[in-house]
Amino acid sequence: MESKINRLKTLIESKKEKYPNVSKLWLSYINQKCKSFDNAIDNAVNIFENIEDNVSEDLSMNSIIALFLLYHNKL
Repeated sequence: MESKINRLKTLIESKKEKYPNVSKLWLSYINQKCKSFDNAIDNAVNIFENIEDNVSEDLSMNSIIALFLLYHNKL
């Protein structure tokens, strides 16, 4: 995946002179998404490094869905 991102960034850079605004927008968007993905990976690593200390058995899918909805709806 990293090679696809680098390929895209290189392609955008090659069009930057002719399309500076579109290039700037896309580079900013890609960088933001990469940071977000990197944070998600860090969170997943943290969860799985500590899962046995916090959860004794697997959660049901209904519990996972409920937690997801609570978190994303800020309830």
